[in-house]
Amino acid sequence: MDSKLLAILLLVGVVGMINASYPPHHRYGYWSPWSRWAQCNVPCGGGTQSRSRHCRFDGNGSHGSYRCTADQSPQIQRRECNTHCCPVDGNWSGWSSWSYVHGSQQHKYYLQERTRTCTNPPPSCGGRNCYGDSRQTRKIYGQY
Repeated sequence: MDSKLLAILLLVGVVGMINASYPPHHRYGYWSPWSRWAQCNVPCGGGTQSRSRHCRFDGNGSHGSYRCTADQSPQIQRRECNTHCCPVDGNWSGWSSWSYVHGSQQHKYYLQERTRTCTNPPPSCGGRNCYGDSRQTRKIYGQY
C-alpha cells in the first residue's frame, strides 16, 4: 500500500474517532463578540451591569482558540457601576422649644427664640442645603 494512502486512511480514522467521541451537542464553535454593557441598574450608590456572548457554530469548527461548546453558552460578565454616592438633600430637624432671650421693662415685652438644624438628614454628596431660617424670634407683650 502506498505510504500517502496509508497516511490519509490513518488520518481519516483518527478524525472519525474524534468526531464519534463527541455527541452532537458538543460540536465546537466560536464565541460571538461581547454585547455592549447593559445600562447600570441604579443611577448612584453602586450597582451592576452585565454583558454576554454566545457560542456560535459555522459548521466546521475552524476557529482555533475561540473553541466553545453548546453547553458553555451563554457567558455573562458582570461589573460594578455608578459607585459614586447618591446626593442627599438636607432636611430640617424639628424646632426647639421657645426659650427666653431678654426683655424690656420699659416697653413691657420679652423676646423668645427657637432654633432648628439642617441635620435630618444633613446634606451630603452634593445634595442641597436646607432652605429657610434656622432661627425664629418673637415678642411677647405683657408681664415678663
